[in-house]
Amino acid sequence: MKTCLIGIGSNLGDRQRNVEAAVERILSHPQLELRKQSGWLSSAPVGGPDDQGEFLNGALAVKSTLRPLDLLDHLLRTERDMGRVREQRWAPRNIDLDLLLVDGESFSNDRLTIPHPWMTIRPFVIDPVAEIAPHLEHPTIGWTMERLSEHLHTAPNRILLISSSEKSCRLSLLSAQDHLPLHVTPIEVGLTIDSVGVASSSRKETSINAARHPSQAPETWEVLTVIAEETRADELAKVLSSAPAVKLTVCVTDGETEPWMVKTAERSGKGPVLALDCNNEARLQHDVKAALEGMS
Repeated sequence: MKTCLIGIGSNLGDRQRNVEAAVERILSHPQLELRKQSGWLSSAPVGGPDDQGEFLNGALAVKSTLRPLDLLDHLLRTERDMGRVREQRWAPRNIDLDLLLVDGESFSNDRLTIPHPWMTIRPFVIDPVAEIAPHLEHPTIGWTMERLSEHLHTAPNRILLISSSEKSCRLSLLSAQDHLPLHVTPIEVGLTIDSVGVASSSRKETSINAARHPSQAPETWEVLTVIAEETRADELAKVLSSAPAVKLTVCVTDGETEPWMVKTAERSGKGPVLALDCNNEARLQHDVKAALEGMS
Protein backbone atom coordinates (compact mmCIF):
# COMPACT_ATOMS: atom_id res chain seq x y z
CA MET A 1 0.00 0.00 0.00
CA LYS A 2 1.20 3.49 -0.85
CA THR A 3 0.76 6.64 1.19
CA CYS A 4 -1.32 9.21 -0.69
CA LEU A 5 -1.97 12.82 0.31
CA ILE A 6 -5.37 14.35 -0.40
CA GLY A 7 -6.18 18.06 -0.10
CA ILE A 8 -9.67 19.09 1.01
CA GLY A 9 -11.29 22.54 0.85
CA SER A 10 -14.65 24.32 0.90
CA ASN A 11 -15.81 27.93 0.71
CA LEU A 12 -19.52 27.60 -0.06
CA GLY A 13 -22.33 26.66 2.31
CA ASP A 14 -21.58 25.03 5.63
CA ARG A 15 -17.83 24.59 5.19
CA GLN A 16 -17.28 22.46 8.28
CA ARG A 17 -20.10 20.12 7.38
CA ASN A 18 -18.86 19.89 3.79
CA VAL A 19 -15.29 18.92 4.63
CA GLU A 20 -16.35 16.43 7.28
CA ALA A 21 -18.83 14.81 4.87
CA ALA A 22 -16.09 14.62 2.23
CA VAL A 23 -13.74 12.82 4.63
CA GLU A 24 -16.44 10.27 5.44
CA ARG A 25 -17.19 9.65 1.76
CA ILE A 26 -13.52 9.36 0.80
CA LEU A 27 -12.79 6.84 3.52
CA SER A 28 -15.83 4.75 2.63
CA HIS A 29 -13.81 3.19 -0.20
CA PRO A 30 -12.67 -0.31 0.85
CA GLN A 31 -9.20 0.17 -0.66
CA LEU A 32 -8.42 3.29 1.38
CA GLU A 33 -7.23 3.32 4.97
CA LEU A 34 -6.85 6.50 7.02
CA ARG A 35 -3.32 7.14 8.22
CA LYS A 36 -3.78 10.65 9.61
CA GLN A 37 -6.06 13.68 9.27
CA SER A 38 -4.99 17.30 9.69
CA GLY A 39 -6.78 20.01 11.56
CA TRP A 40 -8.83 22.56 9.62
CA LEU A 41 -7.62 26.07 8.85
CA SER A 42 -9.23 29.10 7.25
CA SER A 43 -7.49 30.76 4.32
CA ALA A 44 -8.13 33.51 1.80
CA PRO A 45 -9.08 32.36 -1.72
CA VAL A 46 -6.26 32.48 -4.28
CA GLY A 47 -6.44 32.82 -8.05
CA GLY A 48 -10.20 32.79 -8.55
CA PRO A 49 -12.88 35.45 -8.98
CA ASP A 50 -13.01 38.36 -6.55
CA ASP A 51 -15.40 38.50 -3.59
CA GLN A 52 -15.13 34.83 -2.65
CA GLY A 53 -15.53 33.70 0.90
CA GLU A 54 -12.67 32.19 2.89
CA PHE A 55 -11.84 28.53 2.50
CA LEU A 56 -11.68 25.87 5.15
CA ASN A 57 -8.75 23.63 4.24
CA GLY A 58 -7.20 20.42 5.47
CA ALA A 59 -5.56 17.22 4.30
CA LEU A 60 -5.68 13.45 4.62
CA ALA A 61 -2.89 10.91 4.52
CA VAL A 62 -4.28 7.57 3.42
CA LYS A 63 -2.90 4.14 2.60
CA SER A 64 -4.17 3.04 -0.79
CA THR A 65 -4.07 0.03 -3.09
CA LEU A 66 -5.82 2.01 -5.84
CA ARG A 67 -4.00 3.15 -8.94
CA PRO A 68 -3.61 6.97 -8.91
CA LEU A 69 -6.17 7.49 -11.70
CA ASP A 70 -8.67 5.26 -9.90
CA LEU A 71 -8.18 7.28 -6.73
CA LEU A 72 -8.67 10.46 -8.74
CA ASP A 73 -11.93 9.04 -10.12
CA HIS A 74 -13.08 8.29 -6.57
CA LEU A 75 -12.37 11.90 -5.53
CA LEU A 76 -14.13 13.35 -8.57
CA ARG A 77 -17.13 11.09 -7.98
CA THR A 78 -17.23 12.26 -4.36
CA GLU A 79 -17.27 15.89 -5.54
CA ARG A 80 -20.10 15.18 -7.98
CA ASP A 81 -22.12 13.30 -5.38
CA MET A 82 -21.78 16.30 -3.07
CA GLY A 83 -23.12 18.63 -5.78
CA ARG A 84 -19.98 20.29 -7.06
CA VAL A 85 -20.30 21.83 -10.53
CA ARG A 86 -17.10 22.75 -12.40
CA GLU A 87 -17.78 25.88 -14.47
CA GLN A 88 -14.81 28.17 -13.84
CA ARG A 89 -11.23 27.55 -12.76
CA TRP A 90 -10.69 28.23 -9.05
CA ALA A 91 -14.27 29.44 -8.63
CA PRO A 92 -16.11 29.17 -5.29
CA ARG A 93 -16.97 25.54 -4.52
CA ASN A 94 -18.76 23.63 -1.82
CA ILE A 95 -16.07 20.96 -1.96
CA ASP A 96 -12.63 20.71 -3.55
CA LEU A 97 -10.64 17.47 -3.47
CA ASP A 98 -7.12 17.20 -4.87
CA LEU A 99 -4.83 14.20 -5.12
CA LEU A 100 -1.62 15.91 -4.09
CA LEU A 101 1.01 13.21 -3.87
CA VAL A 102 1.50 9.47 -4.19
CA ASP A 103 4.55 8.34 -2.26
CA GLY A 104 7.52 7.95 -4.57
CA GLU A 105 5.62 8.57 -7.83
CA SER A 106 5.99 11.35 -10.39
CA PHE A 107 4.07 11.47 -13.66
CA SER A 108 1.80 13.66 -15.76
CA ASN A 109 -0.92 13.04 -18.34
CA ASP A 110 -3.97 14.89 -19.60
CA ARG A 111 -5.92 13.99 -16.46
CA LEU A 112 -3.49 14.08 -13.58
CA THR A 113 -0.11 15.47 -12.55
CA ILE A 114 1.62 13.92 -9.54
CA PRO A 115 2.89 15.58 -7.40
CA HIS A 116 0.31 18.35 -7.65
CA PRO A 117 2.17 21.24 -9.36
CA TRP A 118 0.88 23.93 -6.96
CA MET A 119 1.05 22.11 -3.62
CA THR A 120 4.50 23.35 -2.59
CA ILE A 121 3.71 27.08 -2.94
CA ARG A 122 0.36 27.26 -1.17
CA PRO A 123 0.46 27.47 2.63
CA PHE A 124 -3.13 26.27 2.92
CA VAL A 125 -2.04 23.04 1.21
CA ILE A 126 1.50 22.40 2.41
CA ASP A 127 0.89 23.33 6.07
CA PRO A 128 -1.84 20.70 6.68
CA VAL A 129 0.25 18.18 4.71
CA ALA A 130 3.32 18.92 6.84
CA GLU A 131 1.20 18.40 9.95
CA ILE A 132 0.21 14.85 9.01
CA ALA A 133 3.22 13.67 6.97
CA PRO A 134 6.20 15.81 8.01
CA HIS A 135 8.86 13.33 6.92
CA LEU A 136 7.33 12.27 3.61
CA GLU A 137 9.58 13.39 0.74
CA HIS A 138 8.51 15.24 -2.36
CA PRO A 139 9.58 12.81 -5.13
CA THR A 140 11.08 15.38 -7.53
CA ILE A 141 12.39 18.11 -5.20
CA GLY A 142 13.67 15.71 -2.55
CA TRP A 143 12.57 17.85 0.41
CA THR A 144 10.27 16.67 3.17
CA MET A 145 6.81 18.19 3.60
CA GLU A 146 7.99 19.76 6.86
CA ARG A 147 10.94 21.45 5.14
CA LEU A 148 8.76 22.68 2.28
CA SER A 149 6.32 24.25 4.74
CA GLU A 150 9.10 25.94 6.71
CA HIS A 151 10.70 27.19 3.49
CA LEU A 152 7.47 28.81 2.32
CA HIS A 153 7.21 30.79 5.56
CA THR A 154 10.87 31.76 6.01
CA ALA A 155 12.51 32.07 2.57
CA PRO A 156 13.14 35.59 1.24
CA ASN A 157 10.72 37.18 -1.22
CA ARG A 158 12.86 36.22 -4.18
CA ILE A 159 11.95 34.33 -7.36
CA LEU A 160 14.33 32.68 -9.81
CA LEU A 161 12.75 33.02 -13.27
CA ILE A 162 14.16 30.60 -15.86
CA SER A 163 12.83 31.25 -19.36
CA SER A 164 13.32 29.43 -22.63
CA SER A 165 13.33 32.71 -24.58
CA GLU A 166 13.39 36.47 -24.31
CA LYS A 167 9.66 36.55 -25.12
CA SER A 168 8.63 34.26 -22.27
CA CYS A 169 10.81 36.20 -19.82
CA ARG A 170 9.26 39.52 -20.84
CA LEU A 171 5.71 38.20 -20.57
CA SER A 172 6.36 36.72 -17.14
CA LEU A 173 7.86 39.96 -15.81
CA LEU A 174 5.02 42.04 -17.21
CA SER A 175 2.49 39.70 -15.61
CA ALA A 176 4.23 39.82 -12.24
CA GLN A 177 4.74 43.60 -12.25
CA ASP A 178 0.99 44.07 -12.55
CA HIS A 179 0.55 42.61 -9.07
CA LEU A 180 3.63 43.25 -6.93
CA PRO A 181 6.59 45.65 -6.92
CA LEU A 182 9.64 43.88 -8.32
CA HIS A 183 13.37 44.39 -8.38
CA VAL A 184 14.83 42.48 -11.33
CA THR A 185 18.43 41.21 -11.41
CA PRO A 186 19.70 39.35 -14.49
CA ILE A 187 21.95 36.33 -14.25
CA GLU A 188 24.42 36.62 -17.11
CA VAL A 189 24.09 33.43 -19.08
CA GLY A 190 22.96 33.51 -22.70
CA LEU A 191 20.45 36.31 -23.30
CA THR A 192 19.48 38.37 -20.26
CA ILE A 193 16.87 40.94 -19.35
CA ASP A 194 17.92 43.97 -17.34
CA SER A 195 15.91 45.75 -14.65
CA VAL A 196 13.93 47.84 -17.13
CA GLY A 197 13.15 44.96 -19.45
CA VAL A 198 15.71 45.71 -22.18
CA ALA A 199 17.09 42.64 -23.90
CA SER A 200 20.85 42.31 -24.22
CA SER A 201 23.06 39.54 -25.58
CA SER A 202 25.73 38.18 -23.25
CA ARG A 203 28.15 35.27 -23.62
CA LYS A 204 30.19 36.01 -20.51
CA GLU A 205 31.31 33.31 -18.15
CA THR A 206 28.36 32.00 -16.19
CA SER A 207 27.99 34.14 -13.09
CA ILE A 208 25.41 35.70 -10.84
CA ASN A 209 24.78 39.36 -10.20
CA ALA A 210 24.55 39.34 -6.42
CA ALA A 211 23.28 42.91 -6.11
CA ARG A 212 20.23 43.18 -3.90
CA HIS A 213 17.56 45.78 -3.53
CA PRO A 214 19.10 48.32 -1.10
CA SER A 215 15.99 48.70 1.03
CA GLN A 216 13.81 45.73 0.19
CA ALA A 217 10.39 46.12 1.80
CA PRO A 218 8.49 42.98 2.87
CA GLU A 219 6.05 43.37 -0.04
CA THR A 220 8.80 43.76 -2.64
CA TRP A 221 9.91 40.72 -4.61
CA GLU A 222 13.34 40.33 -6.10
CA VAL A 223 13.41 38.45 -9.38
CA LEU A 224 16.55 36.78 -10.71
CA THR A 225 16.22 36.06 -14.42
CA VAL A 226 17.90 33.43 -16.58
CA ILE A 227 17.20 32.95 -20.29
CA ALA A 228 18.27 29.41 -21.05
CA GLU A 229 17.46 29.24 -24.76
CA GLU A 230 20.98 28.15 -25.73
CA THR A 231 22.08 26.94 -22.31
CA ARG A 232 23.06 23.35 -21.54
CA ALA A 233 21.80 21.59 -18.45
CA ASP A 234 25.27 21.62 -16.83
CA GLU A 235 25.58 25.37 -17.44
CA LEU A 236 22.18 26.00 -15.88
CA ALA A 237 23.05 23.77 -12.92
CA LYS A 238 26.19 25.85 -12.34
CA VAL A 239 24.16 29.05 -12.34
CA LEU A 240 21.61 27.65 -9.91
CA SER A 241 24.27 26.37 -7.54
CA SER A 242 25.66 29.89 -7.12
CA ALA A 243 22.31 31.66 -6.86
CA PRO A 244 21.13 32.97 -3.47
CA ALA A 245 18.18 31.42 -1.66
CA VAL A 246 14.82 31.86 -3.39
CA LYS A 247 11.25 31.18 -2.35
CA LEU A 248 10.29 29.82 -5.76
CA THR A 249 11.85 28.86 -9.08
CA VAL A 250 9.58 29.45 -12.08
CA CYS A 251 10.34 27.76 -15.42
CA VAL A 252 8.54 29.43 -18.34
CA THR A 253 8.62 28.21 -21.94
CA ASP A 254 7.09 29.19 -25.29
CA GLY A 255 5.43 25.84 -25.76
CA GLU A 256 5.53 22.54 -23.95
CA THR A 257 7.55 22.56 -20.74
CA GLU A 258 11.23 21.83 -21.33
CA PRO A 259 11.78 18.68 -19.22
CA TRP A 260 15.52 19.22 -18.81
CA MET A 261 14.99 22.77 -17.56
CA VAL A 262 12.46 21.76 -14.94
CA LYS A 263 14.46 18.70 -13.83
CA THR A 264 17.63 20.79 -13.47
CA ALA A 265 15.73 23.31 -11.34
CA GLU A 266 14.22 20.56 -9.18
CA ARG A 267 17.66 19.07 -8.53
CA SER A 268 19.21 22.42 -7.63
CA GLY A 269 18.25 22.27 -3.95
CA LYS A 270 16.48 25.64 -4.17
CA GLY A 271 13.06 24.30 -3.23
CA PRO A 272 9.68 24.60 -4.98
CA VAL A 273 9.57 24.72 -8.80
CA LEU A 274 6.57 25.85 -10.85
CA ALA A 275 6.42 25.17 -14.62
CA LEU A 276 4.36 27.61 -16.72
CA ASP A 277 3.65 28.00 -20.43
CA CYS A 278 3.60 31.49 -21.96
CA ASN A 279 1.87 30.27 -25.11
CA ASN A 280 -1.44 31.37 -23.58
CA GLU A 281 -0.75 34.90 -22.32
CA ALA A 282 -4.01 35.23 -20.39
CA ARG A 283 -3.37 31.93 -18.59
CA LEU A 284 0.22 32.97 -17.83
CA GLN A 285 -0.92 36.27 -16.31
CA HIS A 286 -3.53 34.47 -14.24
CA ASP A 287 -1.07 31.84 -12.98
CA VAL A 288 1.70 34.35 -12.15
CA LYS A 289 -0.83 36.39 -10.16
CA ALA A 290 -2.06 33.27 -8.34
CA ALA A 291 1.49 32.16 -7.52
CA LEU A 292 2.47 35.52 -6.04
CA GLU A 293 -0.81 35.93 -4.16
CA GLY A 294 -0.52 32.47 -2.67
CA MET A 295 2.96 33.12 -1.25
CA SER A 296 2.45 36.73 -0.13
